[in-house]
Amino acid sequence: MRKKIELRLNNVPPVDRPAATLLVSLAAVLLFTLSGCRAGGDLKNEEHFVAAEQAEIAAEIAAANPVTAQTTPDATPSAAPSAGPPSSLKLTSVATSSPTAGVCFGPLRVTLLDASGAASVAASAYAIALKDGLGGLFYSASTCTTAVSTVTVPKASTSVDFYYRTTAIGTAEILATQTALTPGALNLSVGAGSVASISLALGTASAAAGTCNRISYSFYDSYGNLAALAAALDVTLQSTDVQASVHSSSTCTSAAATVANAAGVTGNSGLYYLGKTARSFTLTASASALTSSTAVGTTTAGSSSWFAWTGSTTVSAAACATLTLSATDAYANSTVLGAAVPITLATSSGSSFYLDSLCSGALTSTQIASGKASVAVYFKSNTAGTASVTATASGFANAEASLTVVPGSAQDLGLSFGYP
Repeated sequence: MRKKIELRLNNVPPVDRPAATLLVSLAAVLLFTLSGCRAGGDLKNEEHFVAAEQAEIAAEIAAANPVTAQTTPDATPSAAPSAGPPSSLKLTSVATSSPTAGVCFGPLRVTLLDASGAASVAASAYAIALKDGLGGLFYSASTCTTAVSTVTVPKASTSVDFYYRTTAIGTAEILATQTALTPGALNLSVGAGSVASISLALGTASAAAGTCNRISYSFYDSYGNLAALAAALDVTLQSTDVQASVHSSSTCTSAAATVANAAGVTGNSGLYYLGKTARSFTLTASASALTSSTAVGTTTAGSSSWFAWTGSTTVSAAACATLTLSATDAYANSTVLGAAVPITLATSSGSSFYLDSLCSGALTSTQIASGKASVAVYFKSNTAGTASVTATASGFANAEASLTVVPGSAQDLGLSFGYP
């Protein structure tokens, strides 16, 4: 019977793993049954003998085909795909900060990629040309001391690092090119450096007296880029015209010689300059630790609206004195009239105006001609003391002045002779 079983098994194909697993279980059952039969003394029973033989054979097959619990039926491990040859370039920033004008930034990295986008190992060195659109330079080291225009991906490597520096602000488009590969690009947003100076500007270089002229100032880094304050800062504004003032409103009613600036601001455009005296001036803006700035301007006379008596306020009695009547603005700056203005003259009792320097003809009116700023009149008082003079004209404020009349010099000399 055993030979029959062996003959049958010789014709069985190789057992796969699932079958081996089943046979292991079957063998265990058959061996258990056989053990029971042998214990009962029934070894002559042919069926039991066959079962025993089958069990032994099944065990041998199972042993020749061990089962591993972690093995997935029909699973074949797949090999990791290998990258293809380089076909394009990729630019990335591996820096831990943002680019700042004048500061060495990086590292930046250019990587070789295959057609699938995976990093590709260089079979030979690749020279990569670098360009930017913000006037910056490239460097091979973090000290940014020696500029380069190309970097090289060494053989057996996938990438190379480099550094970038520019003194401008804005968007810098970095471009990496190699004749055989698709270029790589990277946009960097370059910010301004620390505030180093202040720049002052006048709204207009020339403004009439009494007019609020807008002024502004801005903060800049060491390279002339508009920059924001890192901390609060006071700015002092001072003019060479001591009568002028700086204000924080367009009504020029709130003086602000020192202006507070909060952190994060880049300047102030809400200030005004008020000049009252017609003259040139220099305005200076200064702040701690910053380079100061100056602006030169001119305050011109305002519109004609006043008259003013000019000249000496002391005259001699009975002497013909010259007085000057000038057109001015509200701040006593002399003005030139655009049209002739008739003027009425008046004096206190005992004095008069005259036509000429000889005081030969009385005068009660005069005019300032077009294109002129003043007119001369002649005055005489025969009595020592105080005399008042007044000039009036339509559209103008009255001009009044008080003159001191002192006794004149002696005109006759009396002589007496006597005899001893």
